[in-house]
Order: sequence, then structure tokens, then C-alpha cells
Amino acid sequence: DLATIEKRREKTAKAARSGDKEKQKEMELLERVEAQLSDGLMAKSIALSESEREVLRDLWLLSSKPNIYVANLGEDQLGQENDCLTAIRGGAAEDGSEVVAFCAKLEAEIEELSDEESEQFLADYGITESGLRSFLRASFHLLDMINFFTCGPKETRAWPIRRGLRAAEAAGKIHTDMERGFIRAEVIAYDDFVHDGGYSGAKDAGHVRLEGKDYIVQDGDVIVVRFNV
Repeated sequence: DLATIEKRREKTAKAARSGDKEKQKEMELLERVEAQLSDGLMAKSIALSESEREVLRDLWLLSSKPNIYVANLGEDQLGQENDCLTAIRGGAAEDGSEVVAFCAKLEAEIEELSDEESEQFLADYGITESGLRSFLRASFHLLDMINFFTCGPKETRAWPIRRGLRAAEAAGKIHTDMERGFIRAEVIAYDDFVHDGGYSGAKDAGHVRLEGKDYIVQDGDVIVVRFNV
């Protein structure tokens, strides 16, 4: 990150010396960030205004990215707190990071089991989900991502999108034609879809909603996109 800042500062210096006020402000920002990075601070922990963050955004600083701390525990440590794990959680909380704790040995064993067997296996250790699933959940949370689903006779597919996307924009993640010719979305909440046994059951139960292009897609929505191009 320091090398990236220095390179950007060198490119900005000439314009700043020529009197470009925007570049002068950028130079001041770069020098401030460089000094704080040199003091061991991560870029994401430096107090910056939104406009200042926008200036730095295209630099893709590594220390500005979200982090996940992974703690590989022993079998006898699963499902309980210990001094080491507490210390990791404390450090992660200071910079807004996530912590995932699991036992790599057990994860390898879980991969060899069926879904039903793995649930019982995890229950025997007093935990509710595998480390892999916890890691995926933490990743989506840090990246502010959600999934919506499309279901058909041949396949069911999850589509990861940024939280807050509208229905037409989400349809564009499937195919650009769907966003361009978007008419409406038929939406079913995930729990209703499972409980009702699929689209037909959800429709009979009155759980299929018609939503327009500005509908904000929710995590777990099952969506049928109607479009015309």
C-alpha cells in the first residue's frame, strides 16, 4: 500500500506544483494517508470523508479491504471460548473484521458425509454449521452481498448480488436482455417456496407476489423474471 501511495503521489506532484487546487488537495490526502500507513494503521481504519475515500478507491489498497480471521481450533475447543479466540475477536472488532472458528480436521471429515450425517456430526460437537458455511456467511456479510434464486425444471441456481439492487438490475445479472426488456418479477420468499413445495404450491397458497422493476430484492427471494425484447 505504501508503494502504491508513493507512486500515485509522484504522478500527482507535478500537477499540484502547477497550481491545480484539486491535485493539491489530493497531495495533502496522500501524504496524510502515507504517514498513517507508516505508523502501522490500516487504510480502512483511517478517518476519511466520503470524498476522500472516493479519491483513494481506485488505488485498491489492500489494507482498505475487509478481513476475515480464521481460527483453526482443536476438536476439544469447538463450541467454546478460550483466551486465544477471545483475543482474536477483540482484534477483529477493532477494524470491523469477521472471525470464523473451526477445526480443519473435522471439516475434512464432514466433506465425506451426506447432509443428514453432517448435521448429526456437527450436533455431536455442539455446533450448528460447518466452518465452510460460516466462512461463506461471513464473506457475504463483509461484502454486503445477498443471494436470490431462480428455479426451473432443469436447475435451481443462486445469483449473488450486491444488497440493495432493484429487481431489473438483479435480472441483468442473469442476462442483460432481462434487464433491458424487464416487465415484472414474480417473487416468492425462500421459506414460503420450501414450505409450499415449489412454485405451483406457493401460487396456490397466494405466496407469489408481483413486483415492478424498482422492487428491492431481498436475501433468499425466489424470482421468476418476465421480460420481452
